Amino acid sequence: MDGFSCVCASIDTLEDAVVHAYTCRGESIRQIAVDLGIDRRRATRLLEEAGVSVASRGAGRARPARRVAEPPGFSTVLRRLYEQERLSSKQIAALFEIPERRVRTRLRQAGIAARPRGGLDRADRHKIDVAALAYLHDECALSLLEISERLQAPYQSTLRTAHDAGVAVRFGGNHAESSDGVELISALYEDEAVLETLRRFGIPLVPPGRPVWERFPSPVVLTREALDALYTDCGLSALQIEMITGQAGATIIKALSRAAIARRAPGGRSPFWYRWRTKQESASVSVPGKHSGAEVP
Repeated sequence: MDGFSCVCASIDTLEDAVVHAYTCRGESIRQIAVDLGIDRRRATRLLEEAGVSVASRGAGRARPARRVAEPPGFSTVLRRLYEQERLSSKQIAALFEIPERRVRTRLRQAGIAARPRGGLDRADRHKIDVAALAYLHDECALSLLEISERLQAPYQSTLRTAHDAGVAVRFGGNHAESSDGVELISALYEDEAVLETLRRFGIPLVPPGRPVWERFPSPVVLTREALDALYTDCGLSALQIEMITGQAGATIIKALSRAAIARRAPGGRSPFWYRWRTKQESASVSVPGKHSGAEVP
């Protein structure tokens, strides 16, 4: 009977039925009254006359445990399913037939950082083969737009993957002889204004080579002052800020609006790129005629 052990040998009277429903089935007095078609006060009186201790209304009563045993080494299994297999807490709960809240509690107890709910997690973005991207970009001299079309991937995802992997993205770069480019993350860390800002706000320097969600398992919490310094003073774009903080570009754009930080006009390159290009030209490392197009935002 729903997990309750019935102790009633027989039910001969209305009082027996009320006692059976209350003590054996764990039903509330209200439900008993509805099921038996009697007044709630009468159901309470019958219980009291039978010597049953009735809990005060609304206090609730202990229910028999229906806890499903967790498998041995559940924390290890949970970490693999959640972090490596990328299952959601809801999917894990359904797999083991346990409440989702227990899964999330076990995540906290195991020190596993919970992903945000919904389908906008950084790790759930479009996956792109880095080796194929690098080959098409370096060996076949295709632009990132052409690569995104070839791989049937969003352009922004292709661009982000290239920067994550440390690919020297060309400015335009549709021809093999147009081979110069920039490794965005390295260029950001070499910029004096950016470097000073990161040090001032205690933001760590994490080299490229892995997806942003692996480089920053927990995105850097940006204060209004830090965000304003990176966007306004350093002239970085939302994508560039994402590359060195782990915060998603869309989140950064929303944070700019909430912080009432004046946005630059859409289109064109960020001030950082003009500063970077000026530095390259002053150092005589760029060749005239090789910077047509707009590959890097």
